[in-house]
Parts: sequence; structure tokens; C-alpha cells
Amino acid sequence: MNKRKGKRNENSNIWAILSYIPIIPLFIIPLYIVESNNLGKHHAKQAFVLWIAWLLTIISFWIINTIIGIIPFIGSVIVFLLHIVELILYITYLILAGIGIYYAFNETIWHMPFFGVYAEKLNI
Repeated sequence: MNKRKGKRNENSNIWAILSYIPIIPLFIIPLYIVESNNLGKHHAKQAFVLWIAWLLTIISFWIINTIIGIIPFIGSVIVFLLHIVELILYITYLILAGIGIYYAFNETIWHMPFFGVYAEKLNI
């Protein structure tokens, strides 16, 4: 984990914290109103990549559950197991978002494992 203090703006850590809230994709706001080398923009990019990964996970699990759920008994068992995997992934999402909020609150740039690499490549 590479940690360093980000370029501070008066509202940058507030935008960085709000970008990790999973219910509403608030990462959109800091992506367009915050300066490019800013703490808020860095965390907003990571939250964006994390949210997109979660959205793709939900859609793929929905498609798989719909197809496999048609199979009589074994389909129900597989769908149940997939729901457990989906729950574990959602808890992982919440943990990563919580860690991101923690570092955003402390005004520290944190590179999220796996997703941070893709967030840095975004040119938004």
C-alpha cells in the first residue's frame, strides 16, 4: 500500500469520502469538479472502478442465476451457493469502500489492491 498525502483542497476530503458511498454513485461529482491532481479525484476514480466492478458482478450473477435457476433441484442448490458467493463479494466491496473512506478522511492517497491500478489509468 503506497500512502502519501494528497494535494489538499478545502473540500477534497469531503468529496473523497462521499465518492465511496455505495448506494448513490457520488463519485461522478468529484470526477468533474475537482482538480486533476487532487485527493478527491484520486479516491473518486477508485470508487468509480470499484462501483463498476460491483455492477458487473451483480449483472453477471443475475444472468447466471436466471439461467441455472431453471434446472430443477440442482439449479436451486447452485443458485443458493452463488448467493453466498455474492454476499461475500458484497462484504468485500463494503470493506474496501470503508478502507477508502478511512484513508480519504485522513487525507491520504491509498492505492486500492487490484482496482487502484485501473483507477490510475483513467483519464477523466
